[in-house]
Amino acid sequence: MLVVFGANGRSGVELVRAALARGLEVRGVCRDNRDQGKIAPFLHYQSIYHADPDRPQTLSVAVKGARTVICCLDRRTTGLDGSEFGYTAAEAVIAAAAAAGVPQRIHMSVVGASRMALSSLERQAGFMDFGPKKAGATLVRVSCYHDEVAAAPIPARGRYAPLSRAEAAAILLDWLPRYRDGAELRIGGPEVYSGAELTRLLQGKKTPPYPGFPGLPAADLSVSPATTLEQTGTLPVDRLMDWLGRPPPTPPTRPPPPPLPPWPVLAPMGTVSRRELFSQLEEDRERLNLPEGTLHFSMAVPTSHREDSRDGALYSLERVQLRGEDGKILHEGGIDYFYDDPSRQVFFWWTGAGLPRRVWDHLDVVARKRLRQDDYFREDPALKKFG
Repeated sequence: MLVVFGANGRSGVELVRAALARGLEVRGVCRDNRDQGKIAPFLHYQSIYHADPDRPQTLSVAVKGARTVICCLDRRTTGLDGSEFGYTAAEAVIAAAAAAGVPQRIHMSVVGASRMALSSLERQAGFMDFGPKKAGATLVRVSCYHDEVAAAPIPARGRYAPLSRAEAAAILLDWLPRYRDGAELRIGGPEVYSGAELTRLLQGKKTPPYPGFPGLPAADLSVSPATTLEQTGTLPVDRLMDWLGRPPPTPPTRPPPPPLPPWPVLAPMGTVSRRELFSQLEEDRERLNLPEGTLHFSMAVPTSHREDSRDGALYSLERVQLRGEDGKILHEGGIDYFYDDPSRQVFFWWTGAGLPRRVWDHLDVVARKRLRQDDYFREDPALKKFG
């Protein structure tokens, strides 16, 4: 269950729409029935909840049963189309999600948000961010949006990487399997502009201004495409020129991830762990120069190396197969894993060459120490080489 607070706002609407397109179970949360007009046409009324983040006692029902809570309340963009919330509203949402045991808690924010910022709007966003950050939520900081640069004056000396809200939603949903508490992601569009460049590009294309939104601050809010790719695993593609209706043609759509085969041996794993298993084994296949093929678990057998995670059981496997289109077995081998509980991340790899370097490089000092002290990995040949 994905729960979106601020679901009727500009970012919230796109998150709800993108999640529904992927077949996810979605609950949209609005303050009351006067604040749900944008999602009511495509979200069933039984999936629209009313709760007021400025009244924390109303939030528990809205987050009950959720796996992911995304808070789209943002002081910088509040007032574009929705209600204005107090500085503690986002903190109340994250606290309610934590109290309900929600494993993934995310607050959508903006680059430049700081309690010490010169811009009053950025300062307001910084104060709203403080509570979620202190509570260990993941913060997603967006450079700026296409509709923002089109709607207000742009300072000439600023730098910006605008992207569409639809793409921001898609990037975030793509990243969810990699979720970890306390992360801080920065997301920008495929191109970085100076304020002067944006002013020239948007000449004759400006949209009506938003009430109460004076425009972006005169600051470097840019996020390079390389940074977005590194932090989220997705390269942004939705250019401002496309959004404005100019060539090149319509940006590519993002199809939902394919459904996972219902192999019985994988049933004890959670959905996120299974998706990580398929994704990481494909990546690790290249490390061992294994042939391309389709993963088959019909003959797979769990080993005694296993543990429980917050997303279900985790265990090593034997007799996992790669098969060709004709059903021929191209490779059969084992799969190992390591679960880093503090970051809630799981790593899978093919056995045969020991622990992959990518896993070691990703772990912090504490996780590396725990790995070395684990009797199961003590004799791992690769681990001995990493020093």
